[in-house]
Amino acid sequence: MTAAAYSITLKNCSTHGCDRQAQTRGFCNKHYKQARNKGLISIAKPPSYGPICLADGCGDQSAKRGYCDKHYRRIQRNGTLDTVRQAPGLPQYRSDGYIDQLVDGRRQLQHIVIAEKAIGKPLPKGAEVHHINEIRSDNRNENLVVCPDRQYHMILHARQRALDACGHAGWHKCAYCGQYDDPTNMTGRSSRGKSINTFYHKHCAAKSVRERKAARKLKQQQ
Repeated sequence: MTAAAYSITLKNCSTHGCDRQAQTRGFCNKHYKQARNKGLISIAKPPSYGPICLADGCGDQSAKRGYCDKHYRRIQRNGTLDTVRQAPGLPQYRSDGYIDQLVDGRRQLQHIVIAEKAIGKPLPKGAEVHHINEIRSDNRNENLVVCPDRQYHMILHARQRALDACGHAGWHKCAYCGQYDDPTNMTGRSSRGKSINTFYHKHCAAKSVRERKAARKLKQQQ
């Protein structure tokens, strides 16, 4: 059970003779940019799942984490590929994918109960429990992380989405073009005084402004 935050191990750049901290795919920013722009370093592609769903008897193409859309949604919802509900009084799979159980005559979310038992006290106000593999019914201690607030919880989900989409947990999605990229190539902005939560390419933002101006001009001429 991990409490409050991820346990992070810092590694050095894998380029021979470089002692900078690794940032992307095992390389520091300098050597990664060299690899990307000049091809000076060979970078292996991130691992990918096979083309066929892992569920027995399913021949559909895998979409996420080795499963097709249907079976991945079933795992998210039921915690298993089966659809049979538990007997009354036992932990039940909810329609949103979480599991609840009876505790002192009251139904409570199982992952909350397990997290509170692990830390030995009720969760602090505003704290949330994150499932590392994003399967809401997988309530093993090693799959749970206690987040200090919802913002931190959403950051973990954003990093997982980036990892699934492009193989880089630290990359961000451009608010305009929708493509993931290294944040060093992007600009960030905050909202309501909070930390930076929106990233975009300057040229994408400029293009969006030009398109809006052209649309307004065309509307005025009509």
